[in-house]
Amino acid sequence: MIIDVHSHAWNFPADFSDDFIHQAGRARPGVRVDISATYEAYRAAAPEDTRTFVFGGKAKLSGLWVNDQTVADYVARDPARLIGFLSIDPTQENWQRELQFGHETLGLRGIKLLPMYAGFSPDDSTLEPLWQYAEKHGLPVLLHMGTTFIAQAPLAFTLPRLIEPVAIKHPGVKISLAHLGHPYEGECLVTIRKHDNVFADVSALHYRPWQLYNSLMLAQEY
Repeated sequence: MIIDVHSHAWNFPADFSDDFIHQAGRARPGVRVDISATYEAYRAAAPEDTRTFVFGGKAKLSGLWVNDQTVADYVARDPARLIGFLSIDPTQENWQRELQFGHETLGLRGIKLLPMYAGFSPDDSTLEPLWQYAEKHGLPVLLHMGTTFIAQAPLAFTLPRLIEPVAIKHPGVKISLAHLGHPYEGECLVTIRKHDNVFADVSALHYRPWQLYNSLMLAQEY
């Protein structure tokens, strides 16, 4: 069985601001921006024995906002294979209410955070209720780690080391760092090596094959 821990569900372009789409185009000149994520495309590509984590994302600062209902509806089309994650933006009001609604009402089974995109540090003390909730209910937390093309998204909030205080304080929370924290792969690797409850995925690194190769070699050496 394949466990795919990084997959998206959203409405494109409706869930993205014009500025987000413009900056995405600036990052890849000459390439038409189309980041559609449909169930039909997933179904056509994923082998039958695949189980997949699915999430949207919320980051007002960067111009991305996917309603958790969108993810719940997507997952409902194939509940035996799809595992839905809720998303929150803790810089916005009512995030704790959205956390409870996504889990307790929509039945989503994990949490997706976008620290860099939304402009917050994952070790901020104001997020303690989130980590307590995740630990109490056994919800895994997946964080975007690594760079982005969005100019207003602070690099200071995407360093893998920022998760260490959380991992130590909440050993019962399974934490996954997306994209191996690129371009901070070394920092990501030493973090997951130290903490049994911290993991990482290598999603999106295939766009940079040389970087992916060196990252996997570095993982073996550590």
